[in-house]
Amino acid sequence: MAQTEDGSYAHVELRLGDGVIRPTTKRDEVNPENPWQGPIGTQGLYVALDGIEDHYERAVAEGAEIVRPLAETDWGSREYTARDLEGNLWAFGTYRPYVG
Repeated sequence: MAQTEDGSYAHVELRLGDGVIRPTTKRDEVNPENPWQGPIGTQGLYVALDGIEDHYERAVAEGAEIVRPLAETDWGSREYTARDLEGNLWAFGTYRPYVG
């Protein structure tokens, strides 16, 4: 995490294996030259992963704000949704429609 002088975060990085997910940081104003900078709650991600039950239990144990608890979906995925510290939604689940 990179912190600014006022104590807010400039950005964070999440690593999973060789992959890196770098969520955007909220801004009070929209920057027309950079669509990734926008007001709170305008970003969201779905992350497909194995071990969803363990992942969910860790998120709950660490105090994540769970907005949709872990459940089976009509399309055969197990998923849950959490809100990050900037208000963005993250859905985690087992749905992988294009994996052979």
